[in-house]
Amino acid sequence: MADSVATTARPLEVFVNDRRVPFPTRRVNAAQIKATAGIRSDHSLYLRRPGGNEPFRDSETLWLEPDAHFFTRPPSSISCLDDHR
Repeated sequence: MADSVATTARPLEVFVNDRRVPFPTRRVNAAQIKATAGIRSDHSLYLRRPGGNEPFRDSETLWLEPDAHFFTRPPSSISCLDDHR
C-alpha cells in the first residue's frame, strides 16, 4: 500500500539555497532533497529554524512543510592548525 498520507495532490514546494524545489511527497530523506535540488552529495544539508539551524544526515527522514528553507554547505578542509603566514 502506498503512503497516501505523504503524497500530495500537487507538488509541495520548499526552498533549497534560495531556489524553489517541488516534491511529490512530504516524506523524504536528506539525500533525496539534495538530489532533487541538484546539490552534490558531499554537501551538508541544514534546515533554517529560529534560534539555530538544524543539520541532517543523508539517511534521516524528514516531513516537509510548505515553504521550508534549507541550505547546504560544502565539505570543509580548513584546519585551525594550518597557518600559512
